[in-house]
Amino acid sequence: MNGSKQAVYCIVILFVFLVATGAWTTYSGQDANSLTTTDPKNQLFSDLSSWDLHLRAGSLAIDTGTSTDAPSVDFDGRQRPEGGGYDIGADEFTGPIDLPPNTPTVL
Repeated sequence: MNGSKQAVYCIVILFVFLVATGAWTTYSGQDANSLTTTDPKNQLFSDLSSWDLHLRAGSLAIDTGTSTDAPSVDFDGRQRPEGGGYDIGADEFTGPIDLPPNTPTVL
């Protein structure tokens, strides 16, 4: 694994740890706008085991963000907000992700 990929994994692991333990609210001072969960694999992300950090249907992060300093598009370039409000994080949930035909997948 190259250094930059390893650094990204470390950041994601740290983020998941901070969210899962609730330490993010203390660390950031953002209690009113932070989200904590004891089960990020099943309550937040599509497939945490394969590092798919898109929001899953029913995620606690859907429509619970604020518009304050929120970008107008998400990580995938989709318009924000979608649905009842802004989603917390880099992904704006719009339903299942449709991949173009012949898109390679990582196994």
